[in-house]
Amino acid sequence: ADCCLVLGVDLGTTSVKVSVVEPNKRTVIQSCSEPSNANIQSDCPLGDEQDAVRIVKCLDECVGKFDRKILNKVTAIVICGQMHGCVLWSTKRKDQPIAEGDAVASNTFAPLHITSGRLSLSEGASVSSLYTWQDGRCSKEFLSSLPHPSSKIPVSTGYGCATLAWLHQNNRFSLSSYQAAGTVMDLVVCGLIDTGAPVMSVHNAVSWGYFNHSVMAWDKERLLNNGFPVHLLPQVVTRHVAGLLCSEWHGIPAGVSVSVGLGDLQCSVKSVENNCEECVAVLNMGTSSQLILMGTAADSAIQLPPSVLELPYFNGTNILVAASLNGGNVLAIFMTTLTTWLNDLGVQPPSKDEMFDIVIKKGLDYTSKQYSEQREEIPKLTFLPTFFGERHNPTCKGSVYNIGTNTVNIGVWSELQY
Repeated sequence: ADCCLVLGVDLGTTSVKVSVVEPNKRTVIQSCSEPSNANIQSDCPLGDEQDAVRIVKCLDECVGKFDRKILNKVTAIVICGQMHGCVLWSTKRKDQPIAEGDAVASNTFAPLHITSGRLSLSEGASVSSLYTWQDGRCSKEFLSSLPHPSSKIPVSTGYGCATLAWLHQNNRFSLSSYQAAGTVMDLVVCGLIDTGAPVMSVHNAVSWGYFNHSVMAWDKERLLNNGFPVHLLPQVVTRHVAGLLCSEWHGIPAGVSVSVGLGDLQCSVKSVENNCEECVAVLNMGTSSQLILMGTAADSAIQLPPSVLELPYFNGTNILVAASLNGGNVLAIFMTTLTTWLNDLGVQPPSKDEMFDIVIKKGLDYTSKQYSEQREEIPKLTFLPTFFGERHNPTCKGSVYNIGTNTVNIGVWSELQY
């Protein structure tokens, strides 16, 4: 009998990754990863926005590169991606009258649709920018004006509810333009199952703030008292399946199950969980980074440090997470700085890939044995790469200590990045 395959999707901050896997053997049949190139200019100086439709297009192009015979054997689609961010969309066509504060019905107009086997923006649909987890528009003063959440998880800038509160209070969108909101994964799921009404996983609801997963409810009353547009909050579900694929998609048969959008953090941990008998901790490095302690629940009597959160995992269990805003984005800033310096000096910089190859090689050379004697004579640099601050300490920025005349070397700095 033909094996059953699963299409896995990761809608990341910088790239879209898609794989077809055989779950029983845990083998990858085919995969594709492409940069989404979705970053767009924000009208807010500290904003961080992406073109959500561009991310959808990148996803569709990735799936379209797969062998249709393989896709025809897919029986489930599982989607995860960047957490905290939010995108808004209309649930009625632009030519339909909309009353402010309209509730979202399950049979509403889907923002995306599948036509001729391709996923794209529905005609007449309105989709906002994706306001990402890196968005910094919510100042400390603004956050302090918001109500305290009922859970132990504080609300930070870049969290969906904080962003929506800021957009609403600063009149950046009309409530008559959008009737639904969710993560970019929720947007894609709506298109795949043909509905305008998002269903959100507990992973992503908690990442938005103001969702208490111990009682499975939004802090609606607290938010209402602050004038928050609570009708935009998605329905949160504990089930893993959001619905069924509404139409054939690049050879994937209609009717296969489509998951709710899951958190990329939890999924990255899940991916290694079965690869070791006693997996205690996981270090995840992507655009940002996280250190995760598994199989442990915090004692309610113990006060966790502000840098550590207890987050929902799978099957009613929790994980302890020390999440940093800094990861691969620090290396990207380093490479961008080198490119800018070369341009300012009137020197044509290498291509992005060549630049990475050169810098990585210099760093590896520096750590190799042939440099061991030289390294003993060089003062040890201390590098704090918190260029983006931290949620628990936004003012904590990057610094380098102990710079000497013999430490201004591309190999030294490259090694520090890793």
